[in-house]
Amino acid sequence: MKFSALGQKLILLAISFALVIALTPGTAWSQATSGDIVGAVVDPSGAAVPNVTITVLNDATGVKTTTKASAAGEYRVPNMPVGVYTVSVTAQGYGVTAMKVPVELNKTITANLKLAVGKVATTVEVSAEAPAIDTTTAGGKLVFQIFGAMAEFERSIIRERTMAGLDAARARGRKGGRPTVMTPEKIKMARKLYDSKEYTDESIAKELGVSRKTVYRHLGS
Repeated sequence: MKFSALGQKLILLAISFALVIALTPGTAWSQATSGDIVGAVVDPSGAAVPNVTITVLNDATGVKTTTKASAAGEYRVPNMPVGVYTVSVTAQGYGVTAMKVPVELNKTITANLKLAVGKVATTVEVSAEAPAIDTTTAGGKLVFQIFGAMAEFERSIIRERTMAGLDAARARGRKGGRPTVMTPEKIKMARKLYDSKEYTDESIAKELGVSRKTVYRHLGS
């Protein structure tokens, strides 16, 4: 079955929309772009550091958000747009402590900050693993089947375009494949040398500048 360019785009758009529906939790429609960052600030001994300022920098946009830790050293930065942030804190007598924090949709990420004495900066990276597709659930099965359909669709499109290109080349008089090294003149010469019984296959190949396999193929030896 052949698809027009518009048909291909519509099919890909439909598949993409189905993926969005399958991968997006139901609650994401009400809170579609944000997550929360929470944590605590402690000193090297593990004691809480109260009332310090925490800075949250969106690495992509450069937008900064600041908040103060509570008397217990705890802080919370709610409703942050999905993305990667640099969360940093500094206090008198301590260096700057910073960590990379990926904010995910409708998730609360914990970023505890431990101050270090006598150091200019300490950087820690918090990473979140991408969830695997659970094919035991209805949503997981749908996503798996969609990926398979997309792969099959792309394979069919590549095959159709390849065949169309070959047809167009043949229409212009071009023949595909590797050019032959054995011209009719060389084949005639090879046959003459072979029939003379004075040349071996190897010497014929050397004389014509081809491989022995090429000589075998054209002489039927």
